[in-house]
Amino acid sequence: MSVRFDRRGLTAGRVTLTADFLFLLALLLYTGVGPVLGCCGLAAALHEMGHILCCRALGVPVRRLRLSLVGAELDLGGRCRSGAEECLVALAGPLVNLLTAALALASPLPGQLRYLFAGASLMLALFNLLPILPLDGSRVLHGALSALCPLDRADRVTAGLSRLLKLALLPPGAWCAALGNPSLLVVAVWLILSEQERNV
Repeated sequence: MSVRFDRRGLTAGRVTLTADFLFLLALLLYTGVGPVLGCCGLAAALHEMGHILCCRALGVPVRRLRLSLVGAELDLGGRCRSGAEECLVALAGPLVNLLTAALALASPLPGQLRYLFAGASLMLALFNLLPILPLDGSRVLHGALSALCPLDRADRVTAGLSRLLKLALLPPGAWCAALGNPSLLVVAVWLILSEQERNV
């Protein structure tokens, strides 16, 4: 396996960790959020593994896994062959998170760790089911629409709804930030930045 490090980040085989991702990781480790970071990281890794295993089962090639400041992105070898296949690949990650959340709650892990991992897995699954690009919910919507209408229309509807929902998150996000909780605003900005990065 070849390993390369340059100004864009670290590449090992088919996995790329961008420079901004490595900086965020270092910052989080420095602030001492080890258990939270570990649970979130494990939940995210299992989520992506669900997508990858589903791709392998369906014969969909996976070229690369890229981890950046705006999340994880699988580079598939082209489009899925059908809307149903796209839905299955998109749903595999959230379904793995829901399953691991249930298993964690039934496990003999220490209470705090058990609830932390289950909560991280559940939140990751639910968040990713939002029909907003680049989240899995938008791919499920696109897969369902592409089975019912021409592909270019499915593309336009999915992208249009995604932009509308991102903009709709900004006013309540700004309101919550003014009240002292910037979480929703950060999420809205993150989603907008993720689309910008995909378009670069």
